[in-house]
Amino acid sequence: MRRLIPEGTAHVLVAFSGGADSTSLLDMLYEEARTTRLRVEAVHVNHGIRGAEADRDEAFVRAFCQERDIPLFVFHACLGTDASEDEARSARWRFFDRIMKETGADALVLAHHSEDVAETLLLNLMRGSGLDGLCAMKKETRRGAYCVLRPLLKETKDTLLQYLSQRHLSYCTDTTNASDAYLRNRIRHTLIPAMEAMIPGAGKHMADTAGLLEEEQRFVMRAAEKALRGAQGCFFPHHALCMIDRDLLPRVLRLWWGRCGGNLLEEHALSLDMTRRLSALVDAAPGSTENLPGDWHAFCGWQGLHLLPPDIRETPDLTWHMGKGAELGDGKRTQAMSRETALTLTVRTRRSGDFIVPFGMQGKKKLTDYLSDRHIDRPFRDRIPLACRGNEVMMVAGVGCGNLPRLAPGEEHILWTFDGPMPWMTDNEGKGKEL
Repeated sequence: MRRLIPEGTAHVLVAFSGGADSTSLLDMLYEEARTTRLRVEAVHVNHGIRGAEADRDEAFVRAFCQERDIPLFVFHACLGTDASEDEARSARWRFFDRIMKETGADALVLAHHSEDVAETLLLNLMRGSGLDGLCAMKKETRRGAYCVLRPLLKETKDTLLQYLSQRHLSYCTDTTNASDAYLRNRIRHTLIPAMEAMIPGAGKHMADTAGLLEEEQRFVMRAAEKALRGAQGCFFPHHALCMIDRDLLPRVLRLWWGRCGGNLLEEHALSLDMTRRLSALVDAAPGSTENLPGDWHAFCGWQGLHLLPPDIRETPDLTWHMGKGAELGDGKRTQAMSRETALTLTVRTRRSGDFIVPFGMQGKKKLTDYLSDRHIDRPFRDRIPLACRGNEVMMVAGVGCGNLPRLAPGEEHILWTFDGPMPWMTDNEGKGKEL
């Protein structure tokens, strides 16, 4: 029998419902573990939807694992008989995430086969999915800290049933699979048989197509990952965006969003309409915004796009440090000054009436005009720490300094150093930081 689990994977959990597919998978991995160092455990979720039938499945699962001395984890979701398929799926994955974290297993193994691939492809196609959805299911994916494996994607349902027959293994039958109350069941019972009647083997051909699309999707993802290197955390400079092929740009932006904010919850993925509007923001005027899931929003600044979280208006926990220094500083992150001057300054954010006398210039300027002239994007102006004496601003973190008294040659000085991320520093020197 071929090896199902990749080399280097030492500990797996099998999602075990007790049905034909997962029973086949768990038995195969049980046999594989007997001749390798693979550690196999199982996890079962009783959703509380099917009443006595679900309890029967749980009893079967417990007996199957006990006979083979396979460690088993059982969870009860207690969703009730009115729960939807999506609610059951969400509950199942919450338990999977929890047990994967608790056990530290390398991978969660699922028993999806070729018919599942065809059904998922059709389901996503009817919903208007792009390339990612048409790939249907992948043999190996990442979910946070762990890997999800689907080693049976090339196998048919008939092949798995034949395996069970040859091994003289029983399994549970979920009577809800015969109901057309769920869309996936209607695809399985009506649409695919009709397609098979027109073109025999249509289900397998669709699974093969999904595999081919996955190969192309991997190529596109490599190109998108390369383009994403131009982003600086939650800031994407215009000069880097302009270098991206416009046909690739939507995928790069979706990937960027996923890294910054969209991976918080699955429902935070960008829709097609949101992706188009985010792409259009690249060419929008500075100050333009677009709403994003989870109360985030995208902001087109002078030098690039920002992804801004819901708490953007909150002042970050940023500090200044005073200490003796031998360098004069750059006027943005560090600045040298006499001890007498340093001790007169207070650190705060901007207030009405603030002004600055820019270093090396004559006359004062409103702080608002000073920040605007330096293309500091609006969402950050109220968050920038300032070193002030009254309403006169002597230093603007990450931007510049004001009319600080000059140091005499050889005069001992204090070096004020700003410590913390500065997302408003988005010049071409690569100083844009994550929020």
